[in-house]
Amino acid sequence: MVLTRSAAKALARKPITESLPNEVLASVAMEAPNQSLLALCQTSRLFRDIATPALYRSVVLSTPNEAQNFIRTMQGSRGESVSGSVRRFTLLDEEVPLDLTPEVVVELTSDSHFPRLSTFRYTIKSTSVKLMAPFLNRHQTITSLSLTQKQLLSVDLSHTIQLPRLKRWYGPISLLSSFDLHAASLNWVDLIVYPHMVDFATPLRQLSKQDDLEVLEFICAADTVDETAIVGHIADYLPSVQVIKFKAMRRVYPTVSQENAPVMAKHLEKLKALLMLEFVGENECSFHDDSAILQLWHRACKTLTLVNINGTEWGRITKGFMALRDL
Repeated sequence: MVLTRSAAKALARKPITESLPNEVLASVAMEAPNQSLLALCQTSRLFRDIATPALYRSVVLSTPNEAQNFIRTMQGSRGESVSGSVRRFTLLDEEVPLDLTPEVVVELTSDSHFPRLSTFRYTIKSTSVKLMAPFLNRHQTITSLSLTQKQLLSVDLSHTIQLPRLKRWYGPISLLSSFDLHAASLNWVDLIVYPHMVDFATPLRQLSKQDDLEVLEFICAADTVDETAIVGHIADYLPSVQVIKFKAMRRVYPTVSQENAPVMAKHLEKLKALLMLEFVGENECSFHDDSAILQLWHRACKTLTLVNINGTEWGRITKGFMALRDL
């Protein structure tokens, strides 16, 4: 941007904070990196008031030091202002070991309240599991929830959790029983399947009243999962779902055998709105000629337009399915 001489002189006489509306400065702050926002907070009270909502709009704690610093900020004179700014709060240890002491976890979750919180991501541990229900029930503004666990836990949240604005749910399938979903309107659900899970009917039945549910994804941490049986339960309880995906966390592709393909076709007949069916893994997979299976499913489900199986995407054409690599 090139300033005219008169504009440059005007800015020299009058600070930019007095030349631009606060709304413009706030919009600029929303695009600035955190380092710049921290520097701005040190310049003036006005810039601190403008930069704080942008600085704490998304809080990601990935080290114990960051957690301690955030606790000190919340307990300080700016605590109320900071808590009102937080929209997204992430407390995970997926990439960096976040070895928080029980005392720190209590301080972060026991009494804290973020009145505008919309997204919460958290790794459940045995030392904090009982704190989750009270924390979540205090934050009924949450629309997106992500819960993971690093080790298998016998999880009992001890309370029923109600999040009436919840749209997206990601977490262990065993945790669904702790949620009262009657007031929620979910449109996307990711269910983590851990080893030794055998009851899929109960949690899927719990989702049966979710009329807006479009996407149902299973993140499979178990070595083997009976995908055909699970699709059968989906057909019974969620016949209007549009996307079903099985994603393997281990380096093995989830798939459907030739023997189970006709059974799967019977289930697909009941899914009147299904558009996409995917079996996705992390590793590369050589091409499988699944054309016979796809022709069977083509006849069973008239709405199905995309299938991803054994590492190959198949798209619907007039007479059946064709591998997209051949289109």
